[in-house]
Amino acid sequence: MKKLISLTVVIILIILAHCRFAMADRVAICTNHAKKRIITLDYLVDGSQLPCQVVYEKPTEKPGYRKILWRAKNSAGYCERKMDAFIQKLDGYGWQCAYEKQDEMPSSLTKESEPRPVSKPPDKPTVHDEPLRQDQDGLAICYKNANKRILILDYLVKDSPLPCQVVYKKPTEKPSYRKVLWRAKKTVGYCERKLKGFIRNLEKSGWRCSYQAGTITAIADNPSRQKPSKKSETTSGKKEKPPSEKPPVSSSADIVHLEDSYKAYCGEQQINLQKPLTKIAKTLSGLKHDSSQLQDCSGIFHQVVRKFKREYCPNYDYPDVKNARETRNIAKWYHEQGELILVHDPLAKSPLIKPGAVMFYGYGGQLYQEFKAENLFIPKQGINHVGVVVSVVRDAKNQVMRYKLFHGRRPGKPSKVTDYHPRKPTRSYYPPFGNGKEQWVAIAPLVKQSTSSGKSGRVVVQYGEASYYANSLHGNLTANGERYDKNKLTAAHKTLAFGTRVKVTYLKTGQSVEVVINDRGPFYKKRIIDLSHQAAKQIGLIKEGHGRVKMEILK
Repeated sequence: MKKLISLTVVIILIILAHCRFAMADRVAICTNHAKKRIITLDYLVDGSQLPCQVVYEKPTEKPGYRKILWRAKNSAGYCERKMDAFIQKLDGYGWQCAYEKQDEMPSSLTKESEPRPVSKPPDKPTVHDEPLRQDQDGLAICYKNANKRILILDYLVKDSPLPCQVVYKKPTEKPSYRKVLWRAKKTVGYCERKLKGFIRNLEKSGWRCSYQAGTITAIADNPSRQKPSKKSETTSGKKEKPPSEKPPVSSSADIVHLEDSYKAYCGEQQINLQKPLTKIAKTLSGLKHDSSQLQDCSGIFHQVVRKFKREYCPNYDYPDVKNARETRNIAKWYHEQGELILVHDPLAKSPLIKPGAVMFYGYGGQLYQEFKAENLFIPKQGINHVGVVVSVVRDAKNQVMRYKLFHGRRPGKPSKVTDYHPRKPTRSYYPPFGNGKEQWVAIAPLVKQSTSSGKSGRVVVQYGEASYYANSLHGNLTANGERYDKNKLTAAHKTLAFGTRVKVTYLKTGQSVEVVINDRGPFYKKRIIDLSHQAAKQIGLIKEGHGRVKMEILK
């Protein structure tokens, strides 16, 4: 019996010892612009998970502010749950939070004292490909269209992280512009945090930044105009290197050039989709939900299409409001054209999210798994909502982080550009890249993106109406000087170069024919190609006279 008791005591001690080493204080650091908040999970007794408390601090907003939010005496995991819930709440208000478990340390927060020093939390992904060391200068280069900005983390004294400063430049917008945003004297990590916060704000405004760590004294955009740095050999111990004429930047894989992602082709016209869609969204924003006035979600989509078609891309084919009034019918139209892509894995399909992408969502709170296209067209079960992407935020590795969606919203909410579609939602019950609780289920292009057949930027695939020449035109001259022969496989197109080979598929019969462009036309609004009599006969178009086709440029 004594041996049994001794063995039990040993087991209990082992369990307690394990609990002791498993227990760890935890600190969360939250930032929002220039502000900072700290949430500390504080175990008050060594060797036991109880009691504990959660302490909330606002060091930069209210110096000395400190509040104990929750205490626990007998509830295991109580403080952890309260802390996580509070962090999620802050995330929902736009704060960027990250926390890490710290080594066990005696609590000093029960007394009125300074908050314990914490290290930079590594749990949350940082903006750097490689974290900056505390004695290492850093450089961020940001692009937005043709503009360029540079942020420099500059340590002023060698072999010491302090003092430091963050320098801001606008070399392409304001030549010789240079401003010291922040300096630090005694706060470890202050400049790093300020640099990252400022970069996050730039990225929210549409900038794309790439980062590199290393010596930055040799980097200068305009050495002749740049103001002298406050570094000197006497104060820093660093040797000033002569500035190079061309600033070294990160590899092309690290820098995202937005204009490459935003290009689309309408005939031979190449356009940047972000600019027109932003303008259209601004014009249509604020329309109150009214289905009779085309101001619900599908109605707003058609209003976007109308303005875009009228002002920017008239020769492309779009869903017609008469045949595709509801959201499900819009998706069905894209499905019939072969352009609707089902999204089972949002992270894998995220590269498809670009300005001009038409996003379709399911019903809020409903989980869609291994669905088929026909399932999405079922009322009250399939597709429920639609919107058009206006702009996209990507990281340095070109991965989509979030996007801005313009859409008509539920009754009581006006049409608006919204920005709550992140890769990692702040709420556990929100799906990735979803619209609130609505899961992203399908995507289609408003117009074809990045589908050029060469330098001319012609459309590779186009859908629209086709017709054919009347027999009375046999023998007439075509636009390239040849005689029209109804027995040859030729066609007329408004913009394609003469001699271009095109494959035309009649969607009703599924039959195809290859033709050569030798004439101009057709000059009807919705028709994209006029076929010779023989070409129309081969695909079964003679009886109907005209029909919907798929046109592919081969050469």
